[in-house]
Amino acid sequence: MITLNHKQLKKSFKMLSTWKDITLDKAVKMKQLELPDTQDAFEWFEYMDNVVEAWQLFTELSKEEVEQITPNELVWYFTNLMLPKLQDLNSEMPLSYKPKMIQSFEHQGITYLMPTSLYLGEDVVLMQGQTARKFTEASNILAQYSQLKRDGLKVMHTFTACVVKETIDEVWNEQQVIERGERFKTLTMDKVWEVFFCTQAHLYRSAMHTLSSLKVKPISTKPKAKGLNSIISSLKLLRAEYQAQLKMLMS
Repeated sequence: MITLNHKQLKKSFKMLSTWKDITLDKAVKMKQLELPDTQDAFEWFEYMDNVVEAWQLFTELSKEEVEQITPNELVWYFTNLMLPKLQDLNSEMPLSYKPKMIQSFEHQGITYLMPTSLYLGEDVVLMQGQTARKFTEASNILAQYSQLKRDGLKVMHTFTACVVKETIDEVWNEQQVIERGERFKTLTMDKVWEVFFCTQAHLYRSAMHTLSSLKVKPISTKPKAKGLNSIISSLKLLRAEYQAQLKMLMS
């Protein structure tokens, strides 16, 4: 969060500047903002309505107040601070966030444990020795993941509520998940992205296990580019490998 002292408005105001400042419900609204296809910062002067709307989302200013600020200042803060986050919210993977792969996080005074498994792949089959509770839990998580793939951030609060736990031996409770999901609407996006990357890591491990069980020779996953975040690079490569191998299997 940054504070700007503005002469034209004769007031100071705060601007959301990091993922820690942005709540999930705010991110859902940001994602709804239309982004024209432009690569040149100067072209944003042609789309000032979009820029003004973004300013309203990233500050507590009204439209009338934003329009009192000079166009140069509006576009500079938009392209340098707001646009990268808006683009990440509309991408498959956030590039401006570097995951820490945390083990737990706190929200509204409660500590939540990150998932160690999502019960994917063969684990969703009710096999000998697998309890009905585990099967129900797995089915619910997969149902939420299916919605997540389709509706994205709109259901992320419920999906997160499904995969995290307050204790290691927590028993699945649908009502608890619903109530937790409501609280998670105000979860900050740095924690949401941690759940996202943790989930993706489990999914790719499951995909690699599936390929291995099918005795498919894996493609090299050693990152060639330098300077990229290693976790992001690895996940991208694993995703590309999984897609390529599935294509081979289906052909």
